[in-house]
Amino acid sequence: RSLIRDILTFARESHAEQKPVQPDALIEETLHLLRASFPATIAIERDLRSSGSVLADPTHIQQVIMNLCTNAVHAMKKEHGGRLTVRLDEVTLDAEQHPEVRTGPFLRMTVSDTGHGIPPDICDRIFDPFFTTKEVMEGTGMGLAVVHGIIKRLGGMIRVESVPEEGTSFTVYLPVCRNVARAAVETEIPRQSGSEHILFVDDEEMLTEVGTMMLEALGYSVVAMTESPAALERFRREPDAFDLVMTDLGMPDLPGDLLAREIHALRPDLPIIICTGGEGREISGGAGIKGVAMKPIRMNEIGRLIRSVLDATDTCR
Repeated sequence: RSLIRDILTFARESHAEQKPVQPDALIEETLHLLRASFPATIAIERDLRSSGSVLADPTHIQQVIMNLCTNAVHAMKKEHGGRLTVRLDEVTLDAEQHPEVRTGPFLRMTVSDTGHGIPPDICDRIFDPFFTTKEVMEGTGMGLAVVHGIIKRLGGMIRVESVPEEGTSFTVYLPVCRNVARAAVETEIPRQSGSEHILFVDDEEMLTEVGTMMLEALGYSVVAMTESPAALERFRREPDAFDLVMTDLGMPDLPGDLLAREIHALRPDLPIIICTGGEGREISGGAGIKGVAMKPIRMNEIGRLIRSVLDATDTCR
């Protein structure tokens, strides 16, 4: 499913509404979200010297930042650690020297790591779709192709410099959006964090651990369970202890939609989010189900969904 999303982003023109976006705010927000999933041995440095704007879909800019940062961390072995540096400033490019872009002011974002570097013989292939040096199940080879496609559609360009065993730097150039009223600029992605209590249920232990890590990184208090009948019993003991329930759909003994029905009968006001990988079970809008999250769950996406569900529930009370 993740691969299909990347292919669609890479292959088609986006119909999303473009608006003035400030990358410096998106960089700060994205690094804050990613910090929880990065090894403690990775140091993060930021040098943001511009609050300029670009005309883009903010989720696409965040996708570029996330892909480049996660690739950088992957290049630094966990046991040895390293340093991830993100810089942002403004430069003027000349179309005669860079014929792929127009002459004018550009925001320059550089993402650097101190990892193993890229061998010179494959540097020309890293933006090709499906090309990857990662192990099986570690990557699809679409990340940099998606990044390249987004930047190209925005009228920008991307450059890479790498020294084997010393590190790599990706530099992104995006045309500056001028004459924009400050109030109209998209300064950040929608609020994602919170402090509410969540019951999280998934029968796969690894997914439960990852989901808990994501939710706690967003500030939520989490009770995680891998058996849906046990989760229902826990809820029956303390039905008022939770502000939201997130449950996997395809589980043995008590599937997520049936668990939602039981919980809804006990607390009709409690919002429920169903997580699914497309198991083929039809999900109805009743039984307190206020949202559906498609697997694999991504922190920024689930953060926005949780906030929209909780904020809508608070408004209705």
